Amino acid sequence: MIFKRMIEKRKLRKQIRQEIERQGVLSIASRLDTIEEQQAFIEKYYSGELENETIQ
Repeated sequence: MIFKRMIEKRKLRKQIRQEIERQGVLSIASRLDTIEEQQAFIEKYYSGELENETIQ
């Protein structure tokens, strides 16, 4: 019972972190002008290409 709760809490925390990250990426992407730029940014982010780049 205790272990089940611990696993559920971990899963929930992971889902929350993923949602927060997704919302942050989408809000940054929404600042770009075109849909194509937004899609390219999101693809680059999730592929790991933006690790060392700065966004202005």
